[in-house]
Amino acid sequence: MHRTEFSLLALLTIVGMAACSSSQRVESATDISADSTTTVDPGAPTSSAATTSAAPETTLPPAPPPTVASTIPPAPPAPLLLGDGIGTASFGDSDDDVLALLTPAFGGVASDTSQSLDVNVGVDTWQSADGELQYTATIAREVCFSDKVCVAFGGADAVDLVFTGWYVNDEGAPAPETIEGIHLGDTWSAHLAAITRLSGGCYSYGSGTSTDGIQIGMISSGEMFNYYDDATSTWLDGAPDPAVVDIVHLSAGDLVVSLFGDC
Repeated sequence: MHRTEFSLLALLTIVGMAACSSSQRVESATDISADSTTTVDPGAPTSSAATTSAAPETTLPPAPPPTVASTIPPAPPAPLLLGDGIGTASFGDSDDDVLALLTPAFGGVASDTSQSLDVNVGVDTWQSADGELQYTATIAREVCFSDKVCVAFGGADAVDLVFTGWYVNDEGAPAPETIEGIHLGDTWSAHLAAITRLSGGCYSYGSGTSTDGIQIGMISSGEMFNYYDDATSTWLDGAPDPAVVDIVHLSAGDLVVSLFGDC
């Protein structure tokens, strides 16, 4: 073979090998691009759009309702208990007028009873037939209110009754007060200047009068007001400590009274 032919053959061989090598590189690159998967490095930073969480909603407390001034007027104070009546109701006023004033003030009527005392035993003094009850008129009407205040009306007939007296002796009462500020349940010691003790009594029970003329009933938890002395066969007055004497009864005017009491 001539040198020229050999050189041409060698050149063709080299070109062919180069072409095959280039084709393999292209196919290899294509295969890698098509078959490979992307591996994400867990340590690599991520997009802020992908990792940012939505901010939690802020829940505000409801606004307080506006303050509205009350249009309801305060309840008027209860009428004072007086030596000659209650509040503006005076002894001698008609039962209709007195009840119109006191019924709303003392919580409505709780009871309303009437009775006759037919036996005349003196001037303006009448007793029941059995002699137990006594009053200043032949017809006696008693009205008690829900607030435990009771009032008495009397007259010659049921259509002409007038206010004659009142009393409170229920410790559950809402505590109406006298003009001196005396309430049921108070101690005698709290009103020494306003209460004058009356002599006598019924063992632990004693009585007195206020400066306004109200009758005061009191019970001592210490020394008795009055006791029977066996040595002298007489009743003697005690000297109870006013600090342990409670006020349990208030009254004024003329009331139906029982004559069959123990003392």
